[in-house]
Amino acid sequence: MFEKWIGNPGLKDILERNRGARLLPLIPAPDVIHPVIRQTILDRAAQAAQQGWQLVTASMYMDYFISGSRQAYDIPNDKNRESLYYFILAEWLNRDGQYLSQIIDFVWAFTEMATWVCPPHNYGLHQRPGGDGILPDVEDRVFINLISAETGALLSWAVSFFEKELDRVAPQIVRRIRHTLRQRLFIPFLQSDDHWWMGFMQTHHPMNNWNPWIISNLLTALSNTETDPAIIDRCVSKALDCLENYIRKGTYEDGGCDEGPGYWNCTAGSLFDNLEILHTLSGGVIDLFGDPLVKAMGNYLCKVSIGGDRYANFADSNHHSRHAPVLMYRYARATEDADLLNLAYEELDQQGLESIALFRNTTYRGIKNCLTLSQMLQDRARVPSSAAALNNVLPRLQILTARQRQDKTGFFLACKGGHNQESHNHNDVGSFILFRDQKPVFIDTGVGAYTIKTFGPDRYTIWSMTSSYHNCPEYNGVPQKDGKAYAAEDVSFETTPERASMQMQLKNAYPSQAGILSAVRTVVMERGEETLIRVTDAFELESETSEIAFRLITPLLPRFEENRFVLDLEGDTPPVRCEYTPGFSASAEPIELQEKGMINDWKTSTLYRITIRPDKPLQKGVFELVCK
Repeated sequence: MFEKWIGNPGLKDILERNRGARLLPLIPAPDVIHPVIRQTILDRAAQAAQQGWQLVTASMYMDYFISGSRQAYDIPNDKNRESLYYFILAEWLNRDGQYLSQIIDFVWAFTEMATWVCPPHNYGLHQRPGGDGILPDVEDRVFINLISAETGALLSWAVSFFEKELDRVAPQIVRRIRHTLRQRLFIPFLQSDDHWWMGFMQTHHPMNNWNPWIISNLLTALSNTETDPAIIDRCVSKALDCLENYIRKGTYEDGGCDEGPGYWNCTAGSLFDNLEILHTLSGGVIDLFGDPLVKAMGNYLCKVSIGGDRYANFADSNHHSRHAPVLMYRYARATEDADLLNLAYEELDQQGLESIALFRNTTYRGIKNCLTLSQMLQDRARVPSSAAALNNVLPRLQILTARQRQDKTGFFLACKGGHNQESHNHNDVGSFILFRDQKPVFIDTGVGAYTIKTFGPDRYTIWSMTSSYHNCPEYNGVPQKDGKAYAAEDVSFETTPERASMQMQLKNAYPSQAGILSAVRTVVMERGEETLIRVTDAFELESETSEIAFRLITPLLPRFEENRFVLDLEGDTPPVRCEYTPGFSASAEPIELQEKGMINDWKTSTLYRITIRPDKPLQKGVFELVCK
């Protein structure tokens, strides 16, 4: 995608012709900011002024390495970033000096922090001899992570919007911001090729959202503050290199995101931020909005949309995956995607106008969204409605989604193949998700709060990461194994107006101890007078065993009958009636949720794991579940 500009000798001249181009206006036009946005920002700024700076201590930083929880440090640090965002936006809107002192105080406090890198991401700590790091050291090399790049971008708006005002108070403020950004972002970025997210080295880290997310914030800070053309040119050139690495190593040609739809904002969304920023810095010469991959990455959301803000949430993603509606609108306009445009309005209706003004990690996007909401609302009457596709296949990501109806009522089915070393991976090869009228039936539980376990060697001791707590089969009592070799094979899709199906061989998703000779799963939606969901597992094992289990996770208490069970849904949605092969018996056990995020996501503190087992030992057989 970026090949044309990597090493292009004309890039320097293009950037030179557009020196001083502003990413966003110094003063917004009076009628551009929607009244709800204005009032929300002013209210939040007033609240932040009452709260003041939240103390962030060394003990809070160390707590992550002691308790494993990120919250002791993240909560006050995020609150301070949020407060500064509202101070900057309120002053930008009114320019009456009301929040200038708070901006100065918060900017000064941020520049005095020992590091902007949060504890789990501070790889400099872990690179010391002996691994003795629980606090940043003055001799540590500077690592750039998501939070440090975001913080740098946030501070840069103080310079972009208020340089003259700050200089009238004390010229040291802007000089200090510029110096700190060079030391913590621009110079380390230019001097290092071994940050794993840059994509220049072989690493166990899958290329993921870090790359476009960090680059977009770094380019924001660079554009807003840097005065040395040589640093600007070198940073832009290297940013293009990094982004090309992301395109080659971290994306799928079908536009799918293996991190799940909850990460769309910082994968496709962050890539789009970069495209806009590069378009501005180049005076429109770098224009990549028409690239087919860009459109496919945007449209991915439409393919996995259940309805409103609900999505097929494979990987570390919650099914209520709220995206930035105005970003979706801008993305859809740039890529001429009518489906994404309609989905943007669906999400806006779910979230409300106030949500657009709330602090988001990517401040360029947040402010741009505030500037664009009024236009989005004005355009709504001119946007033709579009019907959702009945069938969607992501062949590279190995995902099928199917709907009973194009208006998103009735059944929604999603299933996946893939492998067990995807970014933000769960061991879930062959799993499926089922909703009816946008209400959950069989689910992927999602992910809880990130802790020291989540991205370490103990990841798969977390129950929600294992195949035993996904809608997967289990043979000889052996769950799936993590690793790229543990994958679906012989994956095939069939889609017609009457039928959508996905078939895959699952034997290699399990270690050899599972004793599997063959395990073929077929997942089908049959549309007819009565729509049926059919899940068939044809298996052959090395020897007979009664340790065979077909797992189903649901938020609904099942009512069991002979060779069937019923799941009752709220409101006027009909119950889901599930029949299964004779010779098997079903039971259910409660899963008591401890994670606040999961409880909020599923609107219950109790899920249920249904287990269906054979009544006698089997070496070979076919199990079928039919839902209607």
